Amino acid sequence: MHILTPQEKNACLLADRDPLFLGPASGGIMLFLAVFCGFLAEYKLEQTIERHWEHQFAESLSNDLIADINHLNNILEHRTTRQIQLDSLMFLLNNADNKNMRNSIYYHAIQVSLRNPVLFTPDNGTMPQLKN
Repeated sequence: MHILTPQEKNACLLADRDPLFLGPASGGIMLFLAVFCGFLAEYKLEQTIERHWEHQFAESLSNDLIADINHLNNILEHRTTRQIQLDSLMFLLNNADNKNMRNSIYYHAIQVSLRNPVLFTPDNGTMPQLKN
């Protein structure tokens, strides 16, 4: 018959009380599980943060595109108005009776000269962020 040492007696008592007791190796297993669960939690957190950034970049890119479309519409309207004024000026200058239309010629010449061509500059606030 084998006489139990005090450590073996404690192990038997713990085994009787704790259904999850796995013996002396349970400390290593529990440490492994704790580290593994920490890794899984960190991975999930990183994944959630990346999704959040993706949504922010998509929204920012959408806002940039809307701003560009509005800017292009304004340029188109400006150029259309300028084209109409240039056509009117050319018609008045080509008219044989331009002495009677000096006021109209002067008006259209001033309006055309005040309307400088507008250049398009894209709103690219998101693109440098994506490159980083």
